[in-house]
Amino acid sequence: MAQAAKYALCQSHGGPADTPPVMLWHKSENDELEICALPMPSADDETLSAPNLFYSALTDGFVKFGKPAFVGFVSEAYMRTIPDNNIKFQRGDLQRAFQEGITDDINEILSIVCFTPLGEIQHQVIVVKYGDDGLPMYEELSHENVNTKSGAVLDVIRDFLKFMNLDNVG
Repeated sequence: MAQAAKYALCQSHGGPADTPPVMLWHKSENDELEICALPMPSADDETLSAPNLFYSALTDGFVKFGKPAFVGFVSEAYMRTIPDNNIKFQRGDLQRAFQEGITDDINEILSIVCFTPLGEIQHQVIVVKYGDDGLPMYEELSHENVNTKSGAVLDVIRDFLKFMNLDNVG
């Protein structure tokens, strides 16, 4: 779904285009799926950071839809393909470095994070490259259970799970 949506957007724009993040909220009581588009994150405005947008969407979703069977977030991000734990980045550094072409080890990615109320968290990373026609091509980089990993978005998810009184989260 994420790949098809990005492809269609790029096709309609005639080349590379950013897709807004999306939250998928599967309602447990009636097996319906709510799809909510979120505002575009900004590297320069803390109130529009992905973690803040996701936290607001989660709390609003809980009020509007109730306890979920699962929740998913699909968003674009940037990731270093050659990890270097000695380099510390500030929010927005990877995006700026990618856009300025400073290094070739940073990729645009589609990030798909899904979790259940029981605390199971799955993460899929899909690398996005563009062909000569400006349309995206994809390569799945990883798909893993991330219960033991950390990061701003994962911390938001864990905080939300605690908010739902589910303290059995890793």
